[in-house]
This record gives sequence, structure tokens and C-alpha cells, in this order.
Amino acid sequence: MNGRVRVLYIYADKDAALGRTLKKHLKSLELEGVIESWHPGLLVGGDVVGEQFTAQVAQVQVVLLLLSADFMTSKSCHDRLAQVQAERAARQLQVVPILARPVVWQGLELQDLQPLPRNGQAITLRRNRDAAWVEVVQGLRQLVAAVALGARTASGIVSQPALIWNIPEPSPYFTGRDAEVAMLREALSTGCWAAIGQIQAVSGLGGIGKTQLALEFARRHKEDYEAAFFVRADSELSLHAGLAEMENLLGLPADPEPADLVRTIRRWLESQPRGLLILDSVDDADDIKRVRPLCLPGTKAHILVTTRASDASMIGVTRPVRMEKLRPDESERFLLDRTGQPKLEPGERAALQQVADELGHLPLALEQAGAYIVARQMRFAGYLSAFRHRRSKLLREPSPLDDRHPVATTWALNMQEIRATAPASAALLELSSFLAPDGIPEELLIEGAEELGPELGPSGEMVWPSRARNQPRILAICCLTSAISDQVLVALVGGLPPPVDLHPFLYSRFEREDET
Repeated sequence: MNGRVRVLYIYADKDAALGRTLKKHLKSLELEGVIESWHPGLLVGGDVVGEQFTAQVAQVQVVLLLLSADFMTSKSCHDRLAQVQAERAARQLQVVPILARPVVWQGLELQDLQPLPRNGQAITLRRNRDAAWVEVVQGLRQLVAAVALGARTASGIVSQPALIWNIPEPSPYFTGRDAEVAMLREALSTGCWAAIGQIQAVSGLGGIGKTQLALEFARRHKEDYEAAFFVRADSELSLHAGLAEMENLLGLPADPEPADLVRTIRRWLESQPRGLLILDSVDDADDIKRVRPLCLPGTKAHILVTTRASDASMIGVTRPVRMEKLRPDESERFLLDRTGQPKLEPGERAALQQVADELGHLPLALEQAGAYIVARQMRFAGYLSAFRHRRSKLLREPSPLDDRHPVATTWALNMQEIRATAPASAALLELSSFLAPDGIPEELLIEGAEELGPELGPSGEMVWPSRARNQPRILAICCLTSAISDQVLVALVGGLPPPVDLHPFLYSRFEREDET
């Protein structure tokens, strides 16, 4: 059948509606040419466990059992299952229980099998059933790939780890970044940019698209990995929860102590050359300290870290992939795709360009604007007018792709970190917000030092970042802007003294603070 894996699915007559839904979701795998699916309802003349069923079972590689109380009490289902079990005893046949409705199913003597969805919750109990079915199809996709590769154990179940994919899908509107994806591929393939092991980092400001780049990299190179995981690392709780989920999916014994958990995952990283671990939001010194034991020399798996810090040497990366804002053409293409407006009249085209410029070509801001336009069925010209009049309010709108941090909140977190670690850098930003955003000459700070106040003036060096003390003033100013660049709120361009570009969102930030 042209390399397709044959899949048989069985369900009780009373679960016919669920069976039809499963068939719809399997259709995507059929259209891709991955599987050919079949169920007993296709038998001619109502054959149940006769010659036709026996012949079909002998030809399939995967059997799906749509479990429910009706399945457990159905004689025809039990007869079919007995035939499947006999075939499974004779060869390596993959059998997958699918938890359609709540039921105790271990009496079927299939306790050694991993059910889908993997969290063990029946599909009908899920608030979002479509999401549950997607999890089933994703799990089946992994299993089918393993079958196609011949990755099976003698017991007829896929061994762990084998094609475990616990990484979210990137945004369907992901745009551009081909060069950055290629850089990640090169660095992780050769280790040439990492001081230790197969580790790489993506750095940039909040909202620049670091997480989406990591997810897109994983999607494009999925075939390179047998097991891949995404773990948020912005707090001790989220890190340990993510590692515990890894441990569970890998079938490893649970470790109650965080230190033991980290050591267990570390041993897996050392032994799995086709593994991928994405550590997301490793932004401050505490985050880096927590993940560093995972990033020590000796890992065989690939580790990809997203961080706001420009210096990733503490986790063994000497040259992180630096994320910049999107190019104007990429921003415009993103907004067109996000809002479903492929063709525009000249006036709308000009408004689109101005919206992208006003948003500073920041991916999170563009996504937020696109979602707002779609929800309200607006034109770009209408959004542009509203944005210019109510900039601060619109920046506080949530984004469907990142409802944790709207743009205004993301920038507030950036500013909070700068004020805590480099007060003079924060003062520099506030001063710069009164100037035009592009090409701010540093001569203003050097030659006008006497007029800059206690934090930025000649007597303010004690509150500057420690690396700026006892250095010539021109270098000290570069250290201040470098401290800001760790949050990537400014862009250093040119030589010494370089002009500075201030991101336009800072104006909105300081505007809102002035209002309150």
C-alpha cells in the first residue's frame, strides 16, 4: 500500500458517533499517505469474526480500541478483541486503547499498553474534545512512524523513549526567520557555537519571538529526534513540573525530590543522542542557576534555551542566536496572513505599512494587533487611528498566542528587571524617551553630563552597573546601554560612540506611567 501503515479501529455500536469522529481525525493521516484505516463496519454482509475479519486483522500493523462501558459489555467487541489478541501473541501487532468514555478497562489484559490521550482522561470528559482528539492523532502519528521504522519491542509495544513529542505547535502564522532556523540547525548539528556539548540559546527581548522560533525549529526538524520536550523554566515550580512530566512520559520512576529529578533528566540527556529539550524563558540569574546542572558538559541530546540575556556563557553558549525585530516586508506579510486579507487597496496598503511601523515590527505586538483586527472585523486604517488615540489601552489587550503577557505587561517586566539591576540604565531610558527614537547620539550624554541629574551625572557612577565603575565615561555609557540591551530595549548601531535606537513602545510605557 505504498508504505502506508494499515490501521484497524474497533468500537461498540452505541459508540458509532465517536467512531465517526475518530474517522474524521484519522483522515489527515490518510491524506498525508501515512496510514490506511479500516473498521469492521466495512465488512461485506455483516461479517463479524469470520473470514473477512480474520484476513484483515492479519494484514494490519496497528489496532485502535475505542474504549467505553458499551465496548466492555459488547459480545461482538470481545470476539473481535480475542482475534486481535491471538494475532498479537503471534507477531508484533501494535494495540492502542483510546479512552473514549470513562471506563475501567484494565480487565482486558492490556495493562502493559499506553492509552491515548496520554493523561488518562477520557475524551468525553474534556472540555475541548477536539483538542483531545488532536492529542490522540499526534500520539498515533508517533506510533505509526515507529512502526514504519520497525522500532518495536518483543512485547508488541513501542519502547520508551521512542518518538515522544511533547512540544507545542508553533503559530500557524509564523513568518520569516529562515536564517535564524538555519543558524540553530548549524549550531546544534556541529556544536561549533557552544562551549560545552550540544547546547544553543536564542536571545532577545520579550515579545520578539524567541519561543516561536524554538517551536518552529523543532517542527521543521522533527524527523531528527526520537524524543523532544518543551519545559518552561521561568520559575522553580514550572521547571520542576516540566521535568516531572518528562520523567513520566519517558516511563522513568518518579523522583519526589527536585535534586533527584534534575539528576534523572540529566542522565537521560547524557544517553540520548536523538533527544531535544527546549528550556523556555531562562531570563534572569536565578533561572540560569536552576537550569545550569542540565547544561553541563557531556550531554548528547540537543538543548535549546530561550532567554532575554545577551550573555549565555553560564550555560555554555558563547554565541547565542540573537533575535531582532522583523523586516518591514515580513511584518506586513504576517499581518496580511493573520487577518486573512491577501489583497488591499492602495489606502489600506499604506495603513498596513504604518501599523507595522507603529508596532516597531515586534512579533508579539503584531500578533496582538492582528487578533484585535480579526475580532472586531476592522480595517488597517481603522486600527491605525484607534492605536494612535488609545495606544496604551490597545497594548494591554491579550494575545491568543500569549495570553500570559500582553505587550504592555511584557515591557513592564523588562523595565522592572532593569530598574532592579541597573538603576542608572533605567534613568537613561527615561531620559531617552523624551528624544526621537532613532539614532540618539551618545554625545548628548557625554557632553551634557553636568545636566543629567544624580544618577547619570558625573557623581552618579556608584549606582551604575558594577562593570561601568572606574572606566572612562564613554565606556561606562556603553555599559549602561549594554545593560539595557540585555532586555533588548535599545539597539546599539554604529561605532564608538554609537547612536542608539530606542524601541517606540518605550514611549507608550512612559506615557502610561505619566498618566497614572
